[in-house]
Amino acid sequence: MKLVPLLIAAAIGAPILAACASPEEIRAMDQRACSGYGFKPGTDTYANCMMKQADKRDQDMRANMQNMSHPAAQQPVAPAATVIVIPAEIKPKLPDCRMQDPGVTLNSDGKWEGPNCTPAR
Repeated sequence: MKLVPLLIAAAIGAPILAACASPEEIRAMDQRACSGYGFKPGTDTYANCMMKQADKRDQDMRANMQNMSHPAAQQPVAPAATVIVIPAEIKPKLPDCRMQDPGVTLNSDGKWEGPNCTPAR
């Protein structure tokens, strides 16, 4: 039973080490993994295991390269601006007029007044 954690560690660690390992070291890691699975050298199952180890390493390397070429897809982007939404029931009512409207004047309180203005709350 101690063999299973070792095999799991080898399967996870192999792609990481492969980036720094020589071809001979990579082949030795693959051979240890396949032998650890119980496959005997010189059999078809051993050869298939070796091919699968190489395919897995290639897939991992391609995935890593793709992740490096598209880092924005990995990181969530923060919004450019913060938007504060005030519910309609607490928004102040602004006067419904402009200084360009006919008959509108600015009173002493600094509010616009006119025939078509609705008073502010």
